[in-house]
Amino acid sequence: MARNKYPEETKQLILNVAKKLFFEKGYDNTTINDIIAGLSGLTKGVIYHHFKSKEDIFKQIIDNMIDQSDTIRHMEELDGTGLEKIQWFLLQTVQQFDLISMLYLLKVVQKSARLIGERYLESMSSTVPGLRKMLQVGIDDGSIVSEYPDEIAEVIIILLNIWIGIQLPDWESAEVKRKFIVMQRIAHSLGVPLITDQTLKVVDDLCDHLDMLKEKAIC
Repeated sequence: MARNKYPEETKQLILNVAKKLFFEKGYDNTTINDIIAGLSGLTKGVIYHHFKSKEDIFKQIIDNMIDQSDTIRHMEELDGTGLEKIQWFLLQTVQQFDLISMLYLLKVVQKSARLIGERYLESMSSTVPGLRKMLQVGIDDGSIVSEYPDEIAEVIIILLNIWIGIQLPDWESAEVKRKFIVMQRIAHSLGVPLITDQTLKVVDDLCDHLDMLKEKAIC
C-alpha cells in the first residue's frame, strides 16, 4: 500500500490492527512497534502521520465504536413513551459488550485525567441533550413524574460514566451488580424507573462476559 495514496484506508488499517492487538495483549503491553509489525510493511512515520500517539489511536477506536452505536439518535426515532425510550437507551448502553470490553481490558481511562475529562464533557454535550429531550417527552406523556429533567439527564450520565464506567475494571461481578441495583433505586426515587429487570439481566450477562475476559487475561 502506498504511503499516502489511500490515507483513509491506511488510517483504518492502523485502527484495526491496533484494536486487535489491544484486545490480545492489552493496552500497556502493546507498543507502536507491535502495531507496525502488523501493518504489512508500513513505517512508523505513517502511524505518526495519522496519530499523535498510542493514546490517540485508542481514543479514535473508542470514538468510532461510540459513533457506530449512536444510541441517542435511535432512541429518539423509537415509538413509545419517553420513559420506554430512556429504558431502551440504558439497555442498549449495557449491551455494548465490545465497547465495554475494550475499556475494561485497557484500563487506560483510569490513568488519564485528560481522557476522563474529555469523555465526561463530550457526554454532557452530546448525550445529555437527547436524554433531556426524552425526559421532557416522558413528563409530557405522563410516563415520568419529575420537575427536574435537566438535572436528571446529567445525573444519569454521571452515574453511568463516572460512578460505574471508569471504575468497572476494579470491581468484582457482585460489586457491579450492586451498583446497578443502587442506580435503579436512585433513578426510581427521582421518578424515572429507567433500569428494568431486563437491563439487570443483561448486567448479569455482562459480568459473566467480563469475568471470562479476566480469566483469559490471567491465563
